[in-house]
Amino acid sequence: MSRQTDNMRSAIAPFSAALEMLRGRRARVLLMMLQFTIGFCALAVLAVLIVKSSAVVRAMELTFDPTNVLGLGNYITDFTHRTSTDAIVPDEIPALEAVPGVRRAAVFWDGLAFVSTGANKLERPIKIYLVNDAFENLVHLRVTKRFSPDAPERVTGGSAWAFLTNAALAELAGPGGAIPDTVVFRLPPDERLYPIRFAGTVADPPAGWPECSAKLDEFAQDVPALVMDFGQVMMWAGPMAFPDFSNSVWLVLDERADANTVGEAVNQWYSDAHPDTGHYIGILSIRDAIAERASIKQPSVIAAAMLAGLLLTLTGLGFAGHTMYTASARRSEWALRMAVGATRGHLVAQVVIETLLVILASAAVGIALTAGFVPMITRGGGWWQSTRWLGPTAVIAVGASTALCALAAGYPVQRVSREEPSSILKEDL
Repeated sequence: MSRQTDNMRSAIAPFSAALEMLRGRRARVLLMMLQFTIGFCALAVLAVLIVKSSAVVRAMELTFDPTNVLGLGNYITDFTHRTSTDAIVPDEIPALEAVPGVRRAAVFWDGLAFVSTGANKLERPIKIYLVNDAFENLVHLRVTKRFSPDAPERVTGGSAWAFLTNAALAELAGPGGAIPDTVVFRLPPDERLYPIRFAGTVADPPAGWPECSAKLDEFAQDVPALVMDFGQVMMWAGPMAFPDFSNSVWLVLDERADANTVGEAVNQWYSDAHPDTGHYIGILSIRDAIAERASIKQPSVIAAAMLAGLLLTLTGLGFAGHTMYTASARRSEWALRMAVGATRGHLVAQVVIETLLVILASAAVGIALTAGFVPMITRGGGWWQSTRWLGPTAVIAVGASTALCALAAGYPVQRVSREEPSSILKEDL
């Protein structure tokens, strides 16, 4: 029993000595914690910029074929009345595809429509989603399958699949429960009516008819390039904030079509179709926008990256200084303990435990600060404001930093242990 007790005391001794040392050197410990906390915050900022930038590049490569794709800003803002309306409406898609150089118009609409059915002329505001086959082909994703596993394999023939939530479907059906094949809806404030025929038999909807609202964000994250490109780069009389990627039109151009020429033709078509509005359709090359975003050219982002790099460098220098200070300031202490029987392993364990406790405490504070800090400084930046990266990145950063610092913390003891304790004590005393 006494041997087990001695072994337990021997195992606990490095922890006890480490805690005593940290308690006795509180000022030094707090300074180390401050340095490490700043370092972890800086590492997190750099990680989100680098990781998300590379993710955008990969998204571009996976999402788009090597062809010209133009994005049309589908919102026209009336600054006088502070309202926005859809510039391009569903029945104009065929005319848009007739513009020279345009091969297909890819559509994903997400908005509130005023719907009326059959003999019931009373309009109801209902959330509706419209997707055409060109959009599915553009993003290489069967959106119908994403929203509803039991939906038809794909949208075909240029028709649109209309998505409704279950609640909206029940409201549309009314007391009788029957829904006609064609639903007429009006997009405000336009007074024209647009008949949309549902893909599939609406009177007998497929099982699992989609609850779209909750899954729209998941779908958007599957195609981050589309979310990113319209984040803040819609151009109509200067850059304008765009709420998300929906309610927009993407033009897939012929391989040899000139994007600028097509853009001018689209605006000419729009001005001819709507001569009294005086509006201009913002046009953007998707690939150019992705390349620009991936290069992180925004001044605020560049400043954040430079500041994070500087702080990370200072943290590294501070840790190197701490290591060298430990090697010189505690030589006598370690030599004396080795002279009275302490082993090199116990001393190494004590110093490593001291450093790890400080690192883990600093990492906890750094992660807590970064969890709110990174989204705050990147809010409004579009593609890098997601925080899904934070957990895995934090684990990797803490693990790698802990391993590196543990190795470095043992260096001073290893250096002292190579010398005779008596020689060290004679020099220092």
